[in-house]
Amino acid sequence: MEAIQEKLAAWLPQNLLEELRSQKTATAPNAQPWVLELKLPTMAAAGHLELVREVLANPRSVCVALWQYLASKDEFSRGSRVWLRTSMPWESSECVPLSHSLRLAAAAPSSLRSFSGVVAAISSEKDFIVEMTYGCGVCDSEKRIFLSGSSSSHVCCGFPMKHDLRRGLVLASASTILLASATSTPSSAHPASTVAVPVVVRLLDDLAGSCKPGDLVTCTGITECIVESRACSQGRPVLSEVRVEAIHVLHHPTALRTYELPEQSPSKTSFTKQAFGCFKALLGALNDWLHPPCCSLALAALLVSACSADCGGAALPPSSVLSTQEQIQLSNDFECDTLNLSNSRDTFCGDHRINILLLTGGGHDTFENSLRLVAQALCAHVTDGSLPGSNLLPTVLEFPGVPSLVSAGQLAQANSGICLLTQTLTVKQGRAVGEALRAGHATVALPVGETCTIDIHPTVWCISAAQDISPKQQPQPAGKKSGKGSSNSVVAPLAVLFAEKSSPQLAAQFDITIDCFSIEDNAAEAWADEYLTSIVYGERRWQEEEEERSCNTSKRVAAPLALENHIAACHQLPQPRMTASAMGLLKSYWTATRAAGTGVGGGTIGISGISLETAAKLAAASARLFHRAEILAFPDATLAVAFCEEGLIARGWNSELWGSLREHMARGRDLDECLNELFKQLLQVSKEHGWEWGAYEE
Repeated sequence: MEAIQEKLAAWLPQNLLEELRSQKTATAPNAQPWVLELKLPTMAAAGHLELVREVLANPRSVCVALWQYLASKDEFSRGSRVWLRTSMPWESSECVPLSHSLRLAAAAPSSLRSFSGVVAAISSEKDFIVEMTYGCGVCDSEKRIFLSGSSSSHVCCGFPMKHDLRRGLVLASASTILLASATSTPSSAHPASTVAVPVVVRLLDDLAGSCKPGDLVTCTGITECIVESRACSQGRPVLSEVRVEAIHVLHHPTALRTYELPEQSPSKTSFTKQAFGCFKALLGALNDWLHPPCCSLALAALLVSACSADCGGAALPPSSVLSTQEQIQLSNDFECDTLNLSNSRDTFCGDHRINILLLTGGGHDTFENSLRLVAQALCAHVTDGSLPGSNLLPTVLEFPGVPSLVSAGQLAQANSGICLLTQTLTVKQGRAVGEALRAGHATVALPVGETCTIDIHPTVWCISAAQDISPKQQPQPAGKKSGKGSSNSVVAPLAVLFAEKSSPQLAAQFDITIDCFSIEDNAAEAWADEYLTSIVYGERRWQEEEEERSCNTSKRVAAPLALENHIAACHQLPQPRMTASAMGLLKSYWTATRAAGTGVGGGTIGISGISLETAAKLAAASARLFHRAEILAFPDATLAVAFCEEGLIARGWNSELWGSLREHMARGRDLDECLNELFKQLLQVSKEHGWEWGAYEE
């Protein structure tokens, strides 16, 4: 700390203090807070590189040193409000945006602590009072009360003191952040400790302007413990929450860098190897994480889901799928009153997120570890509900019950990213997962007696293996009991719960279901090195040694920067526009399936087995992955149909059309060639059902 103060002493007196004095003479004392800006580029140009490194590496220690330095100046009385901010060039990848707020309060600098956690909720307060002045009508004495002091009535000369209207307001509307899962770190070098109670951070600056529920923040401030006597029968108080008067908030946003998006290529009506080469390159790069290699369709599903997990584009409205006239016409054709486009996902109507269920053949520990690495590389926010101690499923999604603050914050964090579920669940928990995802929100009880609503719309990646349990452990049908225990307490993999008819809520939440180990794509690792060079990397060729491609899961292979940039750019793209050819192909497939009650190649399915809106959403995600502004019939709509057929096969239905193409992939045929064959057969299906949606060049 002394070393940091020495570095600050060389910079502060000649810069910040002069600016502070000029503001002090220009404005009335204590009227407005003084805002000081640490301009890091200017500091670096002046030769203060070590101080710049300290600000970037350890902002909390710099904040404490600034506090102590300014508090030692006699010309700044305690109670003066000084806000410190740090400005730096956004184009520098080594710079992290910081916001500093420093208030010289009556507390000692040694009371500073840091809390790192996930933002569970943000509330606003009007007329946020920093200080209040009480006056005596007899002796004309005054008493200033700060936030850290008591707000009760005060007595002087035997009479209650009256407070006047002179109040120190920080903002017209200040904010309060509720940290759900917090880790406390003292200002001195002590090990961090987990806080078991909620942390309420009261901001004295507009630091919450860019924060939202689910963001990861580090708040440094003066702690004030609020004690409530909840255990009155035992005669001891219980700590209900920790309140922090924040002076520094380090925000970890979802995207710190801006990416140059490729130019939108014109819509092509014919399939070419060049148009699909980028997709093959991405699949080839992603496959290096997965050992043993997964089927190419599962790799495509991961990429399609990842590019839509954290995007801020507008959701796909139902009106863009079918017009009102078309819905009425289709309803009359099939003699039904309503058209179920959302496949029992009422709340998720038009949601751009894509949930995946991957079914494995057992012994998938290696696959789980690889998938965690993939999720962390492709998405900024990842919540792993399968790690020990996370308490994601039992605590939050226990049915019935009120979610706890800690796990609700974890789910809120997953709203901006991917939630991994790889552990086994009980039947009761499996139903709760479906109910929570279908509801899309959770009501959280705050310590002050109020409640707030937290959105739960994470992108869910599930892995399950049907061979994980013996036949004796198979869950009984709903309502039946096995011995002393109910079927709700039986532990079963997600695959079993998905196959059981007792959990339709869980099954309805997955847009893509793939039996990824039923296809052994041995040619996956040999895909498209030339495409990686020419399309993704340009002149830079990416080559790895053979030992880095081994099945050693302990060695984490770094994600290629080009692949990360490609997915990050997908998140910034707007919602692509549905073309007539793509919509016509999806309509013809959906109509043919609904009319026959079968998959395109055979096998009876339910009326709600195919969702046209889900197929349109998958096609939109494919276009986003290609960085296109339009959704094309090939490969976007065709890939969506392949995902739909794959889901029917995973549920036990037959699909002679797609089933034969899956066998071709098992023998080493590329995914794009199989999709090209599927596209030609879909054109034939459209002609058979009389759908005229325009000519399409082959």
